[in-house]
Amino acid sequence: MRTNVTIDGQLVEAVRVAAGVTTKAKAVVEAMQEYLRWHRIGTVRRFQGKLRFRRDTAEARHRGR
Repeated sequence: MRTNVTIDGQLVEAVRVAAGVTTKAKAVVEAMQEYLRWHRIGTVRRFQGKLRFRRDTAEARHRGR
């Protein structure tokens, strides 16, 4: 999807170099993907200490077969 936005050029260049990509578009996409990854991690972290897991992973893998 093509979109026009105004972004600080120095910021985009810094992200481009840090991400190791060659174009500004790839830098923006990389930054957006990284933001979503961290957002998802934060969502999962909210469950810390609230879920119980069984320690017997072998039994859990074969249950229901």
